[in-house]
Amino acid sequence: MSTLTEVTSEMVIGSSAGAKNVAEQVGKAYHTLMRELNEDDQHAKLGANLILPLMSACDSVAPLEHLARRTGFRLVSIASAKADKPVQEKALDLLPALSRFVGVITNDSTRDHHAAFLAMKDLIQEVEEAYDAFRVQDRRSEPRFR
Repeated sequence: MSTLTEVTSEMVIGSSAGAKNVAEQVGKAYHTLMRELNEDDQHAKLGANLILPLMSACDSVAPLEHLARRTGFRLVSIASAKADKPVQEKALDLLPALSRFVGVITNDSTRDHHAAFLAMKDLIQEVEEAYDAFRVQDRRSEPRFR
């Protein structure tokens, strides 16, 4: 299993910008950055505050994706649907209720029908609240959920 430093190192070395250019963009000498990205070098360590500038210079979120995977999360960009950010953000708000529902109905060991009903009821309530919020936000539009 890769470490955060290994993932970051691969990102920098594989960057289309080139590792030397990346080092320059983050204000590090090339050899210093390479030492910090080398886990075998016990005298130079990559600082956490350098991760965001490196991701920006490499135009990559690989370290963030690695952290999300390692902690049981999924990374979703809210910038991917630029035309309607509020819709996508609300959809992300619905994910916990949807995850609870799917978790309950796919748990073969319990098959708790009452729990499935409650999870479905919560999910429906969340969707209704989202629908109401969108209707209030834009009364001129056609209903978005039909």
